[in-house]
Amino acid sequence: MFKEFNLLDNQQKRKLIGAIFIMMTASITPAFLLTTADLTNELKTTFAFVILVTLIIELGFQLNLWRVVSVSGKPIHQLINTIVPKLGNVISFFVILGGLAFNIIAIIGMGVGFNLAFGLDLKIGATIGVFLAILIFAFKAGRDNLDLIAPILGIVILLITAFTYLFVFNKVPYDEVFVRTIMPQNIERTIVPIAMVLAGTIGGYISLSGAHRLIDGKITGMKYRHVVTRASNLSVVLTSLVRVFIFLIVIGLLASNTILFSDSVLENAFVEIYGDYGNVALGVLFIIAAVTSISATTYTAGTMIQSYNIALKKHLNIVLVMYIVTAWLIYLMVEEPTTLVLFSFALNGILIPVILGGMLHATRRKDIVGAYKHPLWMSIFGVIALIFTFIAAFYMIYELRILF
Repeated sequence: MFKEFNLLDNQQKRKLIGAIFIMMTASITPAFLLTTADLTNELKTTFAFVILVTLIIELGFQLNLWRVVSVSGKPIHQLINTIVPKLGNVISFFVILGGLAFNIIAIIGMGVGFNLAFGLDLKIGATIGVFLAILIFAFKAGRDNLDLIAPILGIVILLITAFTYLFVFNKVPYDEVFVRTIMPQNIERTIVPIAMVLAGTIGGYISLSGAHRLIDGKITGMKYRHVVTRASNLSVVLTSLVRVFIFLIVIGLLASNTILFSDSVLENAFVEIYGDYGNVALGVLFIIAAVTSISATTYTAGTMIQSYNIALKKHLNIVLVMYIVTAWLIYLMVEEPTTLVLFSFALNGILIPVILGGMLHATRRKDIVGAYKHPLWMSIFGVIALIFTFIAAFYMIYELRILF
């Protein structure tokens, strides 16, 4: 990757690094952290199998997506409109809607973070966090600042989780973890968790955030295809690394007979490790995860909104600030977020196979990719990922059935 990295000028390098971490931080929300801890507590070492399967599917999805977007130089909704007229518009509407829902969930996590770290009222803490997120888009260079903010905060998330893992390094039953990674107990119990993890990691706006940053950075065309592929893989690996750290933290504590209550697994884990400072450490982690997620979600919505109207594009930063404010106002009115969480995960899960299917079809359209020939191995990898994401989508639809 380093040799191919030299093909880029300084601005492109900054955009590519930004794309990697924007996608990573879009995935890592407070809900991501809580879900990982809760599923680990439920499935124990078998959750290692879930991590492995989802990692493989995510790589298959992401490398096809980033490759096609970069080669064609077109955002997802325009690509899909070329294949099926107006379908891209429908997808962009649902991506924007799903992103709004995820912003609300992130704002909830922000309030919890400020409450844990500083003892503030949930809504006051959430409001402070929303103000911090708005600051990013309140200035003309706001979206460009993401290329600096996302890598810094993404690395902080990695460091906090890695450092916390070191406290339980010697307590983790690595032999059992390895065995369950390839031979899980009760494999049927892993299907729903796999669907949930996929929806929360690459669903909807999440996978598009980094891919669309490539277009903004003019990292498009065949000559960049290899560096883009490696960058997409790195973004998935970094995201999964944080999940692995959370998984190992919980497994290490469970192996040492620590009691982790099912309604506060992650909080119990941090308190057990850091004592009185556990809530502060977890609260800071939540705040960072929420701010970066809101920023990435809002940025991705902007890449779609700006293509529909010149006036919207001209005043895009104002539109993005209003997008965040709308999520905040809805948050103030929502009493029970469970329905919203299920809806967001389901919607994100349903969008995954639709987008991936469109990208795989686009590789065979010369009017989209020109003379580019998509590698056979990548197509096969993508089809395998497509099959699994369709299965996951059915489970998301099932969740919607329960919801309504």
